[in-house]
Amino acid sequence: QADTLADEMEVVLYDPRGRGRSEPVTENTPVGIDHAVADLEVVRRHLGLERISLIGWSYLGALVVLYAAAHPEAVDRIVQVGPLMPRRDPYWERWIADYSARAARFTRYGKDNALLPDDNRSGASKEAPRWAMISGIAPCE
Repeated sequence: QADTLADEMEVVLYDPRGRGRSEPVTENTPVGIDHAVADLEVVRRHLGLERISLIGWSYLGALVVLYAAAHPEAVDRIVQVGPLMPRRDPYWERWIADYSARAARFTRYGKDNALLPDDNRSGASKEAPRWAMISGIAPCE
């Protein structure tokens, strides 16, 4: 899918700390989701990107949400693919209600039969994104 996205925008794929082709984690390497959020900010700044769209799969779906919460000014859109589910108690019922409300907003279709979000989104650009950073995908050989 990164190749398909690259037809429309610039795509950056990176391996988070200790995964894929990144440096191995040693006993002195700081790890954890807070460090992963900080690392993503380092990548964005290193590339000189003002606003980015993020795609995160599984655990990294949680990472992109935490990054967006920490750096809302730097995030245009997020996409979660199979993100971590919240702990059943006490969060499950609230998560289902929130998810259902968000899903109900996606009811219109565009010219390519793509789902269109509600036009009343706040903070997100109405333009097509220029960048997508995909975390947690290692190149296949």
